[in-house]
Amino acid sequence: MLETETGYRSGSVFWAEEGEPRPQFDPARTTLTQRREAKVAELAALASEDAKFLGLRQVGERTLRRMAAAFAEDGLVGLADGRWTRELSGHPSIIPEFAEAIRAVHAESLHRSRQSGQPR
Repeated sequence: MLETETGYRSGSVFWAEEGEPRPQFDPARTTLTQRREAKVAELAALASEDAKFLGLRQVGERTLRRMAAAFAEDGLVGLADGRWTRELSGHPSIIPEFAEAIRAVHAESLHRSRQSGQPR
């Protein structure tokens, strides 16, 4: 994604590797759309198993645009697969009344001495 947006794999001319920018990603000679199309073609040419392993089996220009927007908004975290980063939903099997009771007991006993389960 960084190479398509900037022309450099690292995302910056200051950290360019030898041979960068590659001709098909040179920002001085190509448009952003041309660079995205070049990346799509490059990824499509990957061996099927390699693309699957890297999670790049079905990357198109639209995906690259979405990734660029997510990166601009949230940085590298924006590129993480949302299925792995979604917010925790708690325990949906616990009814709200029971959850409230748990919170009340916790708040009441938070600053007490340690309690045992034995009756007094």
